[in-house]
Amino acid sequence: MRSACRPPPFVPRSSARAWPAFVSLAVLATALFSACQRDRTGADIIREGAIAWLPKESVGILVVEVRGLRGLKSDIRWMEEAESLGREGGPLYEVQQRFGLEAFAGLERVGLAIVPEVNNRVAYGAVTEGRFDEARMRSALGPGEIVVIREAQGDGPDFSVTLLAGGRLAVGPRAVLERIRANAGRPGAGIDANARLMERLREVRPGAQVWGALDTRSLAELAGGYATMRGLDTATTLASASQFSSLVSLGFQGRLGETVQIDLFGKADSEAHARSLSDAARGLLALGR
Repeated sequence: MRSACRPPPFVPRSSARAWPAFVSLAVLATALFSACQRDRTGADIIREGAIAWLPKESVGILVVEVRGLRGLKSDIRWMEEAESLGREGGPLYEVQQRFGLEAFAGLERVGLAIVPEVNNRVAYGAVTEGRFDEARMRSALGPGEIVVIREAQGDGPDFSVTLLAGGRLAVGPRAVLERIRANAGRPGAGIDANARLMERLREVRPGAQVWGALDTRSLAELAGGYATMRGLDTATTLASASQFSSLVSLGFQGRLGETVQIDLFGKADSEAHARSLSDAARGLLALGR
């Protein structure tokens, strides 16, 4: 409520009887004002927008602040690689062809989720946020709630598109988009009800251009199940590694430019494992340098 973010008004003390009521009102208004002034976390941002409609069972989420990335030099290598996704033959080429680049001029944020599927398979879903011309987007999408852009090939999923309220676009396999549509406009039905991910996202602070969280425990189980199903030895490496399995969840935030600054924060199942993971992370950082 916008009015709750204003300082409490001055109320003259007309009588001794009114004083207790005024004090109670002042305390409440001050508390509301202070809450409005605190920095929003990644969890707050998720709850306030369409990204919250991503499936609750997601085991990871990456959020890209597109508005914060605009203006970066185009000759940065990772920026060039990102732009290649929309070139001919790239996975987003058909989307650009259908809607036109100008339709995404108001794009502000993208949320990409890792979504487990049946038989230990992994799918994905992405939701956009920003200012869109809903009527124009609807016209470009064509008939049907979900449009399949590319049919599934082999074991791979299909690539489909759907339009959500406000002209927001969601992409991913049709099965995932059906779940996103079912969650739309229902607080607590989607990824905003995923306690393990939201706990880590509460540690994300404004200013990061990319941020997110991983449910590492569920990811390890998913990887182990998939490896066992395919007869791969990775079940005894990544999924069963003692250090990795002791990590319950992991959050991250990054600031990008000529250099990349990444902050990691996680939760381990014990203090001893937390220290071990911290030492391992420092070793990886040293190796990266």
